[in-house]
Amino acid sequence: MAKKYNVGVIGYGWAATAHIPAINACSNAQVTAIYSSRPQDEAALSAQYGSPIKTYTDLNAFMKDDSIDVVDITSYPDQHAAQAVAAAKAGKHIILEKPIAMNLKDCTTIKKAIEKAECSPASALSVVFRVSSR
Repeated sequence: MAKKYNVGVIGYGWAATAHIPAINACSNAQVTAIYSSRPQDEAALSAQYGSPIKTYTDLNAFMKDDSIDVVDITSYPDQHAAQAVAAAKAGKHIILEKPIAMNLKDCTTIKKAIEKAECSPASALSVVFRVSSR
């Protein structure tokens, strides 16, 4: 049986509400944690998404959770670089919502952190092939 990856989501806004059902629909992944700057109701989120979800308002505690294999960053774009670097340093694989970062310097910083940590990155380019986005 293939490993089922536990995914922690950073940021609980519109993008997260699209990512969570998509991740949970995969046979090899499930969302098990959410970090938000705003307190969230664990019981309500667990009921909404159909599996136990732990919530965090402390990013460091979220990153230290060894049960999280993958971090899905759906926060404000100006926070992406710092959060991606922290995820790489914590040994997490990374899904990064667009824009990846606010400037080339931050993109390079993310790239170096990922290479050093030898984790796997992915970028969420969900509408890149949609005709209306061209």
